[in-house]
Amino acid sequence: DYLKWYIAGRYFNLIWPVATAVLLYGVTLRRFGLVQSRLALLSLLCCPDLIAHGSIVTPDTSAAFFFFATSVSMATSTVPWSPCHES
Repeated sequence: DYLKWYIAGRYFNLIWPVATAVLLYGVTLRRFGLVQSRLALLSLLCCPDLIAHGSIVTPDTSAAFFFFATSVSMATSTVPWSPCHES
């Protein structure tokens, strides 16, 4: 019974490396072009950390995705960000 839950968790955990790769490809394609985006995607897909932790049930890959997504959203935001908001 636990094996079914573990396999389901592994399949669910495969979403995060794929989402990170799609986000990285989209960002680099928009900012740098086709060749650079393919090189960035190849670099990500050959990363030993992503290969090792992408298929096991740990929070590493989801945390990496959300850190990267937050960085992208802050970099592409039109509102200037500051840690001290003055009213």
